[in-house]
Amino acid sequence: MKESDSKLLVIDADVACSSSETIKDDPVSTLCQDFLEQVKKICHKAIKTDEIQKEWSNHESRYFRKWSVRMTKGIMKIFEPNPKKIRSVKALKLGSRVEKLVKSPKEKEAILKDLHLIEAALATDQIVISRDDTTAGLLKKYQDQIPEFQKIIWLNPTKNPEAVIKWLEAGANPQDAPNQ
Repeated sequence: MKESDSKLLVIDADVACSSSETIKDDPVSTLCQDFLEQVKKICHKAIKTDEIQKEWSNHESRYFRKWSVRMTKGIMKIFEPNPKKIRSVKALKLGSRVEKLVKSPKEKEAILKDLHLIEAALATDQIVISRDDTTAGLLKKYQDQIPEFQKIIWLNPTKNPEAVIKWLEAGANPQDAPNQ
């Protein structure tokens, strides 16, 4: 894939944590590792903000730490183009709108917990990779009140993993995102 075709992906700390090498034969861990390796191999990039970096640092597995170092510093195979594959961005701010428009305290808390992921995605290619299906459902529920939520592609790398990897390989076009 050409550099210009690569996508900027927001990767949640739950994927960073779940990609552990210490739990042998854990399908969730294996699927998260496979997904991250494909991101690196296919030439997509990960996005970080200060808040995302803090979450990664607090929850990352040893595997994810090694992966992010390879992505950041370019310690990769000699033939891989553009080694710096983790980019910093300044996220948009939607907190006041969520506070105002989401009435259920439980739903508001769930959205606010992951709002930094949503805001970072909106500032880039609008793709979030997360195992949190609750937030994905809430984005759909509130997309009429907060139209920016309609733009977000929220994918769980452990659900329909073959389709997610094929989607990555095909360029991660949001219109072609697999159903979950």
